[in-house]
Amino acid sequence: MSGSTHDGRRSVSARSVAARVLSRVCDEGAFSQHALRSALDTSGLARRERAWITATVYGVLSDLRAIDLALDRTTRNGVASLPQRVRSHLRLGVWALARDPRRDESAVGPVVSAVVAAVRADAGERWSGLVNGVLRTVLRDAAVLFAPPTRADATARFGIARGLPDWIAARVVEALGSDDAAALMAALNAPTPVALRVRRGSVDEAVAALAADGIVAAPHPLAPGAVIVSTGHAHASTLVQSGAAAIQDAGAQLAVLACPSLPNGARILDACAGVGGKTLAMLDRFREATVVACDSHAAKLEVVARVAGESAPRLSCAQWALGSEPAPESIASSAFDIVLVDAPCSALGTIGRHPEARWNRSADVVESLAALQSQILDAAASLVAPGGSLVYVVCTFTREETKDVVARFLATHPGFRTWPPTDGCAAAGVNWAALVDGDGAITLWPHRSASDGFYIARLRRET
Repeated sequence: MSGSTHDGRRSVSARSVAARVLSRVCDEGAFSQHALRSALDTSGLARRERAWITATVYGVLSDLRAIDLALDRTTRNGVASLPQRVRSHLRLGVWALARDPRRDESAVGPVVSAVVAAVRADAGERWSGLVNGVLRTVLRDAAVLFAPPTRADATARFGIARGLPDWIAARVVEALGSDDAAALMAALNAPTPVALRVRRGSVDEAVAALAADGIVAAPHPLAPGAVIVSTGHAHASTLVQSGAAAIQDAGAQLAVLACPSLPNGARILDACAGVGGKTLAMLDRFREATVVACDSHAAKLEVVARVAGESAPRLSCAQWALGSEPAPESIASSAFDIVLVDAPCSALGTIGRHPEARWNRSADVVESLAALQSQILDAAASLVAPGGSLVYVVCTFTREETKDVVARFLATHPGFRTWPPTDGCAAAGVNWAALVDGDGAITLWPHRSASDGFYIARLRRET
């Protein structure tokens, strides 16, 4: 991926696309991946410029707190007072000049000129002088402009330096300690690698097939059947296009691998299926089981049905919000041997892929999500057969949505107990003993696991 070493050579068109994407994400609440895909697909730009746009937008979103701190100090009424497009161009320019670790110190002049030209084209001549002045002030006084406020406490200083609001910074430092939390944020603020789940053939064969397409990949260190891509466009590979592999984060793969082995004829419910990544993995792993994919959105279930392929006879889809009445017949007819609940969550474990999530979430949202997760687990409990398992998964790391939710569930459902995955009662080839913590659950931290952040708790119904 091209960095910003030659940022000054980017065309006005590329800068305008980047500014438009940033405005959609920061000011209109769009998801970065969706906004980028929509803008790039219609841009007509060369691959190199498209790569620059992606890297730069992600860089700005990851470092938005420090960038806006500097801009608030260099504009009369603060960055929020500026027109959307001017604000976006300034954020992009400040990142390129002062914050991008790959910046070329000798190319600052062309960068300033290029940003000013793009602002002139997008917002008019009247803003070009202000933008030129702000960027040159940033160049001259960067050390002062990016310094934390004098009264900032340790949490705020960490948040400014690592790109987090205070409430998330406090949680990661409490969970990991400051040094390990810094390592976590270094991983989340770097480009997130793509992982594949190999569906046909061996991992070594998959790595070779990817290499034939010019894609550099290696076996994942924790998840058997997973490969991690370091260079190249895996989505367009022959392996993925043929269905021999699927794009899926290694953490999501481990959630499916943590499910207990099943006898032939077993029933599985993917209770919050979304577009069916885990549903397909369940169908692939449990070749003799039937799977019900449940989601409240019909459009997502249409995707599930479409990707099931030859496994479709063992799949049924049910549009239903877990816990609402009445349950569809495919769910109410009999209990399930596995109920997988990949619950709605704050998704903080995915901020490497969705950097805007750190800015558009709040501690209040976490509390409301934890209440929803508890409601969903309560509803799921009645769907689990005696001796069956309830697997709770969230792609976040807040205590409220992980350990606290499970503790509350166990306190109110005495028929369930924690059932940690082991070599004898989960997929083979995983070092479960190294992954399971003292509470019997698994927390995957991106800097340690080469995956998104995940929490996985497996619970067994005894009665």
